[in-house]
Amino acid sequence: MGAALAWGWDGESPVKAESGAALQGVPSTPLDSLEVSPGSEPRVLAALDRGLAYLAAQQRKGTTGALPCTPGDNHAPVGITALAALAWIGGGSNLTRGPYMEELGRAIDYLLDGQVQDGERKGYFTQTGDQVSQTHGHGLATLALAQAFTISPRSARGARIELALRNACDRILAAQGVDGGWYYTPTPSVQQEGSVTVALVWALRGAKDAGIYIPVEPIDRAVAYVKSLQQAGGGFQYSATRPNTSVALTAAALSTLHATGTY
Repeated sequence: MGAALAWGWDGESPVKAESGAALQGVPSTPLDSLEVSPGSEPRVLAALDRGLAYLAAQQRKGTTGALPCTPGDNHAPVGITALAALAWIGGGSNLTRGPYMEELGRAIDYLLDGQVQDGERKGYFTQTGDQVSQTHGHGLATLALAQAFTISPRSARGARIELALRNACDRILAAQGVDGGWYYTPTPSVQQEGSVTVALVWALRGAKDAGIYIPVEPIDRAVAYVKSLQQAGGGFQYSATRPNTSVALTAAALSTLHATGTY
């Protein structure tokens, strides 16, 4: 049985998003309902609250909804803003309720406003001055929008998010390399590598869970590419031409396989 079939990429009909649903592996329940080990709950919840509040405070320093709000070294507002959005969603907020509803809405609007609307990069999430996020950031932005849509499909932004998701996924699929992986550019490249591939496969998984049609064949190709990177010792290398391996690259490869149902 192929990985895509095992996971449920039937290639025929999308799963319909329902209000209140959550993506696999990312909670959408309030912090006070999360289960933690006995005795540690107050400290854990306090730490989570402080983290979410910190992100909100950083966003409020600017007017665009981005994090960080001012350029600096390794400026990557698309990727970081998407991660902040995922954190607020994970803390129990969505686009219509929750303690960080407004912050989440601003972050989502920022990501939507930066999406390329036409040309060969149509659907790509970017922002002027962001030279770091690249396709990693595109994958994170797509995942954040997928989860925002999954838990709030009928919000005022619902129709816009759905269209943006479709275009974002089309961009991912169009950028897939000949060997099945992805690289740092939103257009096909002869180069591919594992850390980008994991971000984009998880984005496709999130979009599918949100009801966006994703064909089977690109997923099977991605699985084959990732498997081709595994070395005899079990680790996964950076790319077909760069044999260096690491804990991070191996974890990324395993996460990619997990997203496709390859266990």
